[in-house]
Order: sequence, then C-alpha cells, then structure tokens
Amino acid sequence: MTVPKYMRLKDETGRDISLPPDKRHFLLLKEGRRDLFLGLGPDPGIPANLSRGETPLYLECPRFAAEMPAAWKDKIPSFFRELSPEEVTATADGRIWLYQPGLRLFPSFWTGVLAGVRLQPKMALATANNNLVLLAADKNGLLTPEIEQALKEEGMRVLSVPSPITPRELADLLNREKPAHFLSLNMHGIDPLGENPGLLKKAGVRTSTWCVDNPAHILSKMRTRAWKGINIFTTDHWFVARLKKLGAQSVHHLPLAASPKLFCPRNKQAKPEFDFLYVGRFSFPDQEKFFCGQKIDSRLLKKAAGLLKENKRPDFSWWAEEIKAELWPGDCIRRAGLGAEICTRMWRETILEHLGGQRDLTLVGDRGWEELGVQARLLPPVDYYSRLPDMYASARFTLNLNNMLLPGGLTQRHFDVWTAGGFLLTDRFPGLDIFPPELVKEIGFDSPLSLDRLVHRLESDPARKKDIAAAWHREITARHTYRHRIRSILQKAGLPSENGSRG
Repeated sequence: MTVPKYMRLKDETGRDISLPPDKRHFLLLKEGRRDLFLGLGPDPGIPANLSRGETPLYLECPRFAAEMPAAWKDKIPSFFRELSPEEVTATADGRIWLYQPGLRLFPSFWTGVLAGVRLQPKMALATANNNLVLLAADKNGLLTPEIEQALKEEGMRVLSVPSPITPRELADLLNREKPAHFLSLNMHGIDPLGENPGLLKKAGVRTSTWCVDNPAHILSKMRTRAWKGINIFTTDHWFVARLKKLGAQSVHHLPLAASPKLFCPRNKQAKPEFDFLYVGRFSFPDQEKFFCGQKIDSRLLKKAAGLLKENKRPDFSWWAEEIKAELWPGDCIRRAGLGAEICTRMWRETILEHLGGQRDLTLVGDRGWEELGVQARLLPPVDYYSRLPDMYASARFTLNLNNMLLPGGLTQRHFDVWTAGGFLLTDRFPGLDIFPPELVKEIGFDSPLSLDRLVHRLESDPARKKDIAAAWHREITARHTYRHRIRSILQKAGLPSENGSRG
C-alpha cells in the first residue's frame, strides 16, 4: 500500500481542507538542536527528509492519525520518537516545525500545543498586572478612543495592540509582561484559528470581546470553537440566548453608549442650521464582497416587502428563521444578513422619500444615497468628533432609521444626539426597552403617518420638546456612558475598577 499523494479532510467545523504532501507546508517556527514536528502531514517521508542530527521527535493530533490509512503509520520512520503534548511543552530546545494544514484541520488541538511552545514557562506563573489592559481594535475606527478613555477613567493602563496581531507578535508581548485583561472590539485580535485565544488562555489572561456589529457576521470568519470560551458582550440582546445555545460560556448584553467628553458641540448655532437631518452610511464598507455568493429567494423578498407595508420589521431575526440558518459555523447566515440589509434599505427609502417630499431634509453620507433619488440636500461624510456634534446640536430634528441587521441593537445616534444637545426621532424596535418607556413614547414612530403626527405634536409645543430633550440628556449621562459600559466589562471579568467594585 502507498500513502495518497493528495488528500482532503473535513475540519472540526465541517469544511473541506486540502492536505498537500509538500515540504513548503512545513513552517519552521523555531531553530534548535533537535527536530520536533508538530504534525507529520499525509506523507511522513517529507519530515524524515527535513530532519537532521539527533532522533527526530513528533506529535500528531489523534483525530488526524485516525483519519489516515494504515500505510500512513507504516511510513513513519522507526527512528522517529512520538511525544505527548506535555512532553512537547517541555522540549524548549527543539527545532520546531509545524504542518500548517493540520492546524487548519484541528485548531482546538493544536492551538494549546502551540501556546505551550511559544510562551515562556515563567509567564504562566507570573502575577498579572491588574491595571494593564491590552486593547485590540481598529486604531482609526470609531469607539476606539471612547473605550480607551473609559478604561483610563476606570484606573486601567491601556496598551493598544496592532490589529491584526499575529500569534508570534502576541507571544512576544506576553513573554514581556502579563496583562490582567485582553479586550477586543468586534473580535479584533481573535484570529479565525484561535491561536491568540490559546495563547491568552495559556498565559492566564482574561479575554473579552465586545461585538458592536452583528455577532453572527463576525463569527462567520471563525474556524474553531475557541471563541466560546471568551467573555462575549453584544449590543443586541437578541443574540445572547442564541450564542449560549451554541456553547458560548459567558455572553452578556451591553448596548452602545455616549462619551460626553469626546462628543460635544463646539460652536452651537443660535439659529437652527438644519430642519431634518439624517447621518449615516448607505452601506457598510466592502458590503458586496462580504455578501458575495449569497442569494435571496425572490418569494421571501416579496413577503418581507409586504411586512414592511404593514409597518412590521423583517429584520435579521425574521430572515434567520425563514431560511433556517444556523448562526455558526459557516457563512450561510450571511444570507440572512443580506435580506436584512435589503429590507433596511427599503425601510429607509420609504421614510426618507416621505419626509423629503414635505420637509427640508439633509442627508449626510456616502454617494450611495444618490441611488435612492430622495428629495434632499446631500452632504459628504463629516468628521465624527469635530463637525458632527455641532450638526446634531443645530438640527431641529435628527432622524434615526435603525439597521435591521441588529434586531435589537441601538445606534450611536440614540446616545450622541442627546449628548450633543440635539433632538432625536427614531423608529421603534425592541432595543429601545433599555430606556424609560415614558421617554421612548415621546420620540418613537413606526410608519410615515405616525412620524407626521409625532413631529406635529412636538412642533406645536416647543416648551414640551425642550423638556423632553433635557430629560433624555439626563438619562444618557446618568446611565449610558462608555465609562458605565467599561465598568460592566471589568466587573464581569472579575477585575477591580476605579470605584473599587469587583464582579
């Protein structure tokens, strides 16, 4: 019998992985005295040819070995010595090779092994610096400054890590100092194969991620179960029970918030500059690429359009149920996201066309809005931290039209407009239940006609409108700042904060 020259196996999430028997797929992780192979691949003759000097050592994933034909085991050179995972960790002087397709096949096995190889033993025993947080986020993205400032206000020292950060880079960092917490925004720094979570777990570092976008979309990139052991915070409560059902051990609802210090008007106009203002992207970045290959059944789309006409919301939860898509693993859940995105566009077009036909409407965003042909003044995107607060403050009304990608997720407008001293009108959806119902009823609508009635009521009583805005401002600043949210994350992770509380 001979060993096949080319094989395909299914990884631990059910995806097909190619196993090319080629020396180029053996990555040299570390130079050393004796060869140590982490995975032999489908042809053990290749590592035999790569080895030199003393008796080569190897470790193989039991599930991989079980998938190989009998001829595979017979072809392992007799002078090779097999190790256990514990023995591999102790082999610090090895010349270490990794068969990379093996990692893609069974990451849950290999990430722990690799963490033991990459980390210095003394770091696992070191005492964590309770004031040090590693922050993995888009350096130029929104919320990064807010989160960093809130962490500092809670008495933490923040070290921003590059995103993406490779396992080698993270291991080098963890070998220098031991943080108390690794905080990721939208799973930045959490690689698809789970090598970084494996390193953090081995080093004894608590790890959390705050998903401010759709968690199912974020998870569609994950190829391993490592994310299930991370503290997960989601801005949309709809996902909490569903992520727990998938096996996530720690999931919590944590909405967006306000940052009064960073988001405040500088030059509020004495006279309103805008009548009705809507600020937002027409579509999220690289949307076409993200949804590539996903198709929507025309009958379902017609059904969703009918619901919109009845003032109902065919949001992500509706689409996920209709197409019977699992949130994870795989990327078929993106089809539900595409359906929700199309419905969002139809809903926004309905409201904006209605409003633009009778009011002075200003749209601020990318040129995609030109496709709708809404009667409005179109302005290009503005700087979030400098110009936008002034625009909110100088608008008679700022409009929110929620994205149906998040059935119950709030937007920054729900916090920023009131913080800046503006006035928000928003469509109704489940996420608003974190606010007092008596305040929500004063600003919520669910159809073009109910929006008309709402505006008429507010315009007919300016003093009442002013009182409502003041009440909303008090609510946001008292309970819904980023410092409140970061304090919750630290408490759930069991870390002390500036006020001395501990989860």
